[in-house]
Amino acid sequence: MGKKGRARLRLDAVSYLEPVALAPLDGELSACLVAAKSSSPICCEVQARSDLSFTEEIVSTLTEVDLDSLTAQQGAFQLLANPSTALRKVRKGGVATMRQALLVEHPTEELCVRLSISVEVEPGLPPKITTTSCDARLVAMSSEDEQAELVAELEEWSQEFTEPQVGPAPPQLSRWAILGDPTQAGFTDLPDNWNTRLTKLGAVYGQDPILARSLSAFKQAHVEQLAKFGFILPKVPWTKDLGGVVDDFLRVPSSDHSFEQLLIEMRTHILQQAGEQAASSRQRALAPGEVVYHRKVGDSGGGKDTFDEGSPTPCSHGASSFESWTKADKAAKGMRARYSNFEDSMLLHCSKYPNCGMYAVDASRGKANRQAS
Repeated sequence: MGKKGRARLRLDAVSYLEPVALAPLDGELSACLVAAKSSSPICCEVQARSDLSFTEEIVSTLTEVDLDSLTAQQGAFQLLANPSTALRKVRKGGVATMRQALLVEHPTEELCVRLSISVEVEPGLPPKITTTSCDARLVAMSSEDEQAELVAELEEWSQEFTEPQVGPAPPQLSRWAILGDPTQAGFTDLPDNWNTRLTKLGAVYGQDPILARSLSAFKQAHVEQLAKFGFILPKVPWTKDLGGVVDDFLRVPSSDHSFEQLLIEMRTHILQQAGEQAASSRQRALAPGEVVYHRKVGDSGGGKDTFDEGSPTPCSHGASSFESWTKADKAAKGMRARYSNFEDSMLLHCSKYPNCGMYAVDASRGKANRQAS
């Protein structure tokens, strides 16, 4: 356990929701893990003499979501050596619990695989690593509901694993505000720990939400200057005195609403904002003739779709299956936010729609390219 200080700990919803592509291994899984020199919590405990039989359970679990043995080993390596979520807590006696998780692209399905493993590590030479849970399930990243479920899970982990993050700070989402008093909003299912539950929504984005329960609290917190977006709870009469300052805030309906439903709607809206901010920060120009394939990861709620990082590799239906895609204003707006020289004529979609949701942009279809030819 002497190397535990080197471990990189991370809990960041924005990075977690970016699926990664699996890459071939240079050798056997166990040998690759020993040679990886990864800074993940689990790999920091792996030594040449370590018992790595726990990796067999990961591989077996991955075959349950229709991954062949070789691909399952690639997924196991990524989960252990390059997780997007890596957490640790140490109990009395030096026994550590470690949680690592990752989203990977499924090589054949139009879905992604969410991988998660929890292990206990007992001090020793070498340390003893024992699996306590292992999970793999298919998720549709085009579904805002499924994305919100993944974030809710991160919120729970953030309460269980409170050790500070180690390594580069994750990208922060703009700060947001919650206007109103939850105890006066008419929620019939308001839990005693409602304040903690609301705070957890921000923990996975590296942000502390502002809770303004009154007009005076709104002014004292300087919400107008600090919050880029927010939420207005039911039964908040004082927002009418704010003019147009909070016109863009999401107003929660006042009838037939539960606190749990409030959390779901807030998660969804925060994800939309995160996708929009991430897309705007990544804008670049398409190279002449460049083709990039994208999966939709959400609707920004502001009239444009958001997409993943993109890949030069098409879906399993092949590049020839893509055709011009018109009457897709929200998709086109999303691509314009990502590419500074995007033109509507560049937008393509797999012809297997609706069974396939893959988009593409083809720079060779742009006006400048057509004129040059």
